[in-house]
Amino acid sequence: MKKAVVAVDVGTGDVLCPALDPADPAKLTRADTAALFAGTLPAGIAATSAVAGSVVEYHDGTQPVPAAVTGLAAGAAATVVVDGSGRCARTRSLAEDAFVLGHCDAAGLLTWSVKHTFANVKDFGARGDDSGDDRPAIAAAIRSLTPGRGTVYFPAGLYDIGRPLYAGGYPGLELRGESEYASTIRYRGHGPALCLSPEPTRFPTADALLSGPGGAGVLDHGVIDTLNLRDTAVLDLNGVKAFSIECTVRPDVLPAGTGMILSSSGRRVPSDPKNVAFSLFLAPAADGRVAVHGTARIGTGELHLDSLAARQDGQPAPQSYLVGQAIHIAFVFDGTELRLHTGVPGAVVSAWAAVAPAAADAKLGLTQAVEEGIYLGVQSQSCWPEFAPEYQAFTGRVDSLRISDFARRDPAAFTAPTAKFPDDDASNRRLDPRTPNKVLASTRLLVNFDQDVDVFTVGSSWYGSPYRMPVYLAYALVQGQEPGWTSPTVRRLELQAFNGAGIVGQRAVTSVIEHVRVTASRDGIWLRNYSYCESLEHLYLATSRLGLVVSNSGMANIKRLQTAGCLYDFAATHVVGGFARDWYIGNPNSKVPLLLTSQSPGSTFHGTDIVITSEGTPPDYPRETDVLTANMEGVVFESSVFETAQLANRSCPPVTIDYSRVDWGGRIGEGTTTFVNCQFKPSLATRQNIAFTGDVAAHPVRLLGNTNYQATVAWAEPRHERRLAFSGGCVSTTDTGTTQWQGTRDWVFALDDPTGRIRARERENQGTGTATGASVPLAALPLPDGVTCYRAEVLATDAAGNAAYWTLERGFRVNGGKATAWAGTVARTQSGSAAGQVPPGWAAPSISVNADGTGPVKIDCAAPAGVTLAFTAKLRALEGLSG
Repeated sequence: MKKAVVAVDVGTGDVLCPALDPADPAKLTRADTAALFAGTLPAGIAATSAVAGSVVEYHDGTQPVPAAVTGLAAGAAATVVVDGSGRCARTRSLAEDAFVLGHCDAAGLLTWSVKHTFANVKDFGARGDDSGDDRPAIAAAIRSLTPGRGTVYFPAGLYDIGRPLYAGGYPGLELRGESEYASTIRYRGHGPALCLSPEPTRFPTADALLSGPGGAGVLDHGVIDTLNLRDTAVLDLNGVKAFSIECTVRPDVLPAGTGMILSSSGRRVPSDPKNVAFSLFLAPAADGRVAVHGTARIGTGELHLDSLAARQDGQPAPQSYLVGQAIHIAFVFDGTELRLHTGVPGAVVSAWAAVAPAAADAKLGLTQAVEEGIYLGVQSQSCWPEFAPEYQAFTGRVDSLRISDFARRDPAAFTAPTAKFPDDDASNRRLDPRTPNKVLASTRLLVNFDQDVDVFTVGSSWYGSPYRMPVYLAYALVQGQEPGWTSPTVRRLELQAFNGAGIVGQRAVTSVIEHVRVTASRDGIWLRNYSYCESLEHLYLATSRLGLVVSNSGMANIKRLQTAGCLYDFAATHVVGGFARDWYIGNPNSKVPLLLTSQSPGSTFHGTDIVITSEGTPPDYPRETDVLTANMEGVVFESSVFETAQLANRSCPPVTIDYSRVDWGGRIGEGTTTFVNCQFKPSLATRQNIAFTGDVAAHPVRLLGNTNYQATVAWAEPRHERRLAFSGGCVSTTDTGTTQWQGTRDWVFALDDPTGRIRARERENQGTGTATGASVPLAALPLPDGVTCYRAEVLATDAAGNAAYWTLERGFRVNGGKATAWAGTVARTQSGSAAGQVPPGWAAPSISVNADGTGPVKIDCAAPAGVTLAFTAKLRALEGLSG
């Protein structure tokens, strides 16, 4: 409670603000509309009445104000504004000029803070000196803004936050720092530093399976609402020598097939091997009951266990469960044996099934690829880093999920719990008996569903810390719609999230992210779940796993991206209309700098001035390629550079295109990839600029303009760089006309490994023309050294529907730019005339050079007098292997 002199008569509950009296700056007045908009802000709410010139006691906003003081009657919670008389008023809809104080709950308790359009976080108590948790002050600054608009300003400093920042429900919110080098937000826990999302969406929960205050997660076989558990580093489980996965489930219906509970699964493109580090799922048993199954990849082998397997103790083997019956499951690997325990809560549970991996595999522990997510309720086999489901959840409840990097202490048998897992430290840590307080293993993730799950799934972890830490996980909505959207702006900030992403956006429509750095983080920026029309510019991402990810979104405009340290600098999954310009990516740690994948039609990407480099990369670093695309309907690169030349000892093609067939809603997806004036700089050990993987469906690749890293050179000159090694599909260097083959193309069939020089190739040119008597040159090709044979195909038709088709071949010896025929023209004909013969007067076309032996080589065609013939011709030059 504070005291001050008032300039006018005030009553209890009046809103007060400075009187702007130069002689007495501390004097207050009633905060009517005129006073508020004279350039001041509310200072408090009067706790007593006072006459002009006397002292009034007032609440300054540090504590909630009760209804008895504010005069607000109890009722539905609502926004509180200052009315025209300077008193608190409850309202649900805000006038454009309303001055918002705060929010009033159903009991009339007012929690208030000044609402305005600019807030300096240091005015709300943030220190910015790396000395404590600044999140409460930052959150207060965000809440102080007028709903719908305003800027939260971060002066230079290092702002530690104890939990992630949440920017939602503020479509006009802007977070702005002094500069991306001076204003840093750091989150040391597990999860993102900043989440851009609308009002939280609740993950479906129901009555608790086990005793406890909360509910259980609701899974449905027909709905793909799920939790991406591996958004946090606590579930990077690759190489753990022991683990246990425990949960309680209750199926509501008999699964029709595989009903997934939990899966670590995924792969990038269809041609990659399927990755499933572990999975737990339900399946129908022969007796109409429910059986439990589990798989784990230990080392190089995948092990499978189920509750119907034979027991080792000679007891009856089958163990299945009734629909509607709660089942406790423990899937355990102790370093020598993988076991599956199942039983009803309260029962003594033995291992129904056990299997020992190979000794070498046991030493390697669990094998989890980088390209795997951990999903509650689905299993995925493609489109990482998002997912496309292969098996959907069973229909029922899941509760008390615990994943640990230690095996249970009681491997033989234990009593299945009848309550949620304990969250005390002793139950979730394994200490080194030789060193007091040294943690050897811990619970990686514990989710008891004892609170509503929203845009952040809050779990607990003891990983990397001797005490309990919260874990924040993004809730992924794939089918259906999240209510509302948000369009925040983030400018001139640096974010650090040691065990998560700098920024996660969900349904962040028309969001703007400019001059942002993400450093000391696992992932950079992840925009997902219908985050359309994003604008990103001047990004620097120094992360250990992912840089920038856009998934299930579209119309992303990304300019000036630079990365460092990422395994995947940029990844797009199901992105519609991604536009990129002025990128410099491909750091020494890149595995695949640019990854484009899709499982649905309409996915497109257009990049201009993209530079992907291998500079500074160790020669033997296992980079796979610069660009990897799969199942995109349209990909275009312009004026871009794809360079792997620094990887001298690696066969690393600059571009890899996966052409595996994908069913896009009943039709086979066929995408195109186009390179316009792009430069390829492959490594010395690479045979091609573009490699194809998968089953090689017929998707065209177009190469337009210069594809060398040297200046453009004519094909006729002997100096040629590698263009394209071809193993299926179709390739064209133009995209004009009605056919992809019109124009010219240049295919390479053999390279000389020691020199990297082309030793055999094929050059093709097409043309059309109409002749009424004079000879017409239809197609021409140059005379490079090395060409030994020209082959032509010519079709002629007249107005009456007669036709003839000629196939011609002629051999030349080319030396010094001049050709000497070594074989005459060999012609084969087919006729489309009624008589079955070439119509009279139709002369076969010829393959010729100039009289002095100089090029180009031409196809000449002539029509008989008085007849008009239309010709279509294709001329090919074959270059043989040198001696």
